[in-house]
Amino acid sequence: LQLAKETDNLVEEQRACTQLGRTYHEILLSSENDHSAIRNAKKYFKAAMKLVKGLRENSPSGKSPHLKELIDSYNNLGMLELDLDNFEEAEQLLNQGLKICDEEEVNQYDDARTRLHHNLGNVYTELRNWNKAKVHIEKDIDICRNIDHIQGEAKGFINLGELHSRIQKYDDAKLCYERALQITKGLEDEDALVDQIHQNIETVMKAAEVLEELKKDEQKLKKLVRDTSNARGTSNERKLLCEQHAWLDNLIEKARMISAWSKHKEFSKAKKRVTNELREKEKQSDALLSIGESYQKLRIFGKARKWYMKSWNMYRSIGNLEV
Repeated sequence: LQLAKETDNLVEEQRACTQLGRTYHEILLSSENDHSAIRNAKKYFKAAMKLVKGLRENSPSGKSPHLKELIDSYNNLGMLELDLDNFEEAEQLLNQGLKICDEEEVNQYDDARTRLHHNLGNVYTELRNWNKAKVHIEKDIDICRNIDHIQGEAKGFINLGELHSRIQKYDDAKLCYERALQITKGLEDEDALVDQIHQNIETVMKAAEVLEELKKDEQKLKKLVRDTSNARGTSNERKLLCEQHAWLDNLIEKARMISAWSKHKEFSKAKKRVTNELREKEKQSDALLSIGESYQKLRIFGKARKWYMKSWNMYRSIGNLEV
């Protein structure tokens, strides 16, 4: 970068900034919240984008040079925001990259597009927009297959498997991971990727077992609810309510284990109803906290805050300041 600046070589300066941004991004990924790496990655990626825009503006009329560098600059910044969990910002940057591809009539199977689709698939998975995530992941796979990018195709199937896993479609997830494993057989020096796929297959198989247990336990809870209803006004009512509470705690934990957040919310609200009947404030506070967690994981942040505040206020009212 220093040499490029000294010789006033803007093209090499832009490349050096891009490489420095990627280097700091790698440092960030290998560390935990390295604020220096975050600042420097953003600094150099933004500098690279500014430089490439300047190069394009100062190019001879009618020519459109450095197009791939411009598209990649949006992808790099979008990828960084994705890794920082700034999903909305990442979505805007990556979609701007695709918009430039369309405006400049970039080939539908150009490798610049596959990186954007790959990252947008991850963004929409995190945003729980399953349909959009699936569209972008499948486009990524299709482009990689057409340009013979075997590693990219395998990673695309891994992402698709992750998507299916997030919505508890474990059989579909396993098929995607097995497809990724089949593709990686044609690659050398990809032991880490193969190990990751085997780990993913093992994870979804365990998750499938938990889901089956959850379904069976849910049926037992329904019977327990009926028994409680029949015992209203009797000496057995409170005992059955306590059993419901314990069973709901078990179901909430299993839903948490497999990230079934809609089920987690359903069980947490049922726990709230039971704890209201038991009239035990600490248990009520726990239920409110659990509902807040459900909404947070579902990315409904306004409601998450409301339930967290209710929980906090109730914990304070009973002098429990630890939670």
